[in-house]
Amino acid sequence: MGVPLVDLSGWFDGTRRAEVAARVDAALRESGFLLITGHGVPDELRARVRGLTREFFALPADEKQPYAVRTGGRG
Repeated sequence: MGVPLVDLSGWFDGTRRAEVAARVDAALRESGFLLITGHGVPDELRARVRGLTREFFALPADEKQPYAVRTGGRG
């Protein structure tokens, strides 16, 4: 089983909210993860966030240390 893909467009346009909610619930119960489409986030913004994330994680550990989260577990 792969990571479930859920289209959120029916939630945002109000046509299939119950269906989308059920699919999100099922995905998280069955695999704990999901991929989404139909979210409305522009490609340019997604690319910028990916780029900035890569830059951050390429920094030396001592520069990232102030941002470390000490609560909770993994995930």
